[in-house]
Amino acid sequence: MRKRRKILAKRHEESIAAERRQVASGNQSPALCERIRAKGIEFSRDNWEKPTVVIKDPDGNELFPRLPEGELASLESEMTGRHRA
Repeated sequence: MRKRRKILAKRHEESIAAERRQVASGNQSPALCERIRAKGIEFSRDNWEKPTVVIKDPDGNELFPRLPEGELASLESEMTGRHRA
């Protein structure tokens, strides 16, 4: 049980460190969301520990950027309304 807790604690620390590196390097999620909105790019959502956008390019390649939950929810809401109209 202790070993498992240590492993989970280490993963948590690594996750926090990765998020700090992302913030330090400049968060690109607002620019990505704006591009998706402007181009009307279709996407789906997956959750791999964090909200993940799944985008298929014209060649069938898949991209898996992660977005903060609030930004993804807003993007989903806007794009759903756009596709219904």
